[in-house]
Amino acid sequence: MRIYSDDPNLPYKTTKLKAVYTRSEIDGLFVPVGTGSFDFDSTIHEIDQVTEDSIRSIIYGVDFGWTNPSAIIAIGFDGDNRAIILDEFYQNRCQTETLIEELRLMQEEHGEGRIICDRSEPQTIDMFRRAGLNAGADASKREEGIHELGGRFMVQADGKPRLFVLSKCVNWISEVMTYNADVKENDHAVDATRYAMMNRGQGTPEPSWVMG
Repeated sequence: MRIYSDDPNLPYKTTKLKAVYTRSEIDGLFVPVGTGSFDFDSTIHEIDQVTEDSIRSIIYGVDFGWTNPSAIIAIGFDGDNRAIILDEFYQNRCQTETLIEELRLMQEEHGEGRIICDRSEPQTIDMFRRAGLNAGADASKREEGIHELGGRFMVQADGKPRLFVLSKCVNWISEVMTYNADVKENDHAVDATRYAMMNRGQGTPEPSWVMG
């Protein structure tokens, strides 16, 4: 049974991470709650591990960048349609060949799934396809994607939100904590996430939720 975890003693693929802090200590004060457009609270949404048998499907989102980072986000869904941010790649000045290699490594670790990409670079998406990746362009509207993602942070009647993130995904957490929907910046991991969320497709597996 695979465990997805940020424990360095457990086997998971280490992605290239930008040096950022996601749990801020300012004058000794711990700040767990985001100040942006999403109701992110690290004490609710951030988890250390999740077991493989709770994950029923995988999808990947890709946002392209150069001066700004390119982002790849791996999202797993459990039997109750809760999303778990499992992994990230986040790097600027990244060649297409590097993105292809990182996607292959993620799929080896987490399983195959559709890859939904920023539609601004159709030539790069074609390169993904020629490399054998199941890649397609996002066709959703930005506002609808933000609404879908934002709604998942809300705690539901069962006492749980519909979105969790592994604490190793430091860039995703950093963006979500400060994300401003009215300003189109610092949004690469968020954009990759909403591409995947909005193109996941239909089908509801039988309920199952096992936290490690």
